[in-house]
Amino acid sequence: MIIKDNGKNTPIGKMAAELAKKDVSGLLVGDVSSSHVKELFKLLMDQVEATKKNWKDEDFFIEIAIRKDPITDIIRKLPQARRTCPEPFYDQQLFYYDHHKCELELLWVVPDIETCALFISNPLSYSKTDKALLDYVLDFNSGALDRKMYEFSKKREKACQKILRVKE
Repeated sequence: MIIKDNGKNTPIGKMAAELAKKDVSGLLVGDVSSSHVKELFKLLMDQVEATKKNWKDEDFFIEIAIRKDPITDIIRKLPQARRTCPEPFYDQQLFYYDHHKCELELLWVVPDIETCALFISNPLSYSKTDKALLDYVLDFNSGALDRKMYEFSKKREKACQKILRVKE
């Protein structure tokens, strides 16, 4: 279920209170997750388009950090554009935009610490649908995502050195 603000700049607390009053007994889990995916995809694509305009002819990363507001208990998904590859961390999704190919690639998804602990404690008990997330968690635990981050950092450093040589 989504509450639309319609440009009225309604405080988030008021919107959350309105949402809490609504009857959600008829909603199915699929409806909620589908709505969540659509909302997250829109946030991601809006951030990509804004960043493409600001950082023309550059590759970049979009990090989506998931944070729970300690006061309102509202979960926020915060997409942020970065020129450098961030360090892998809990509650994080990372995408890479290659401007030469005009492609957006999902690099990794790392869930919260409790979910990671569950996956690591018994990696063989998960279904095929959880396999991709399990692979990310195991790569995070083994340091493979750190190595991936390091490779992107080296690639960025080489690109910056080429730019500096051209300017000299």
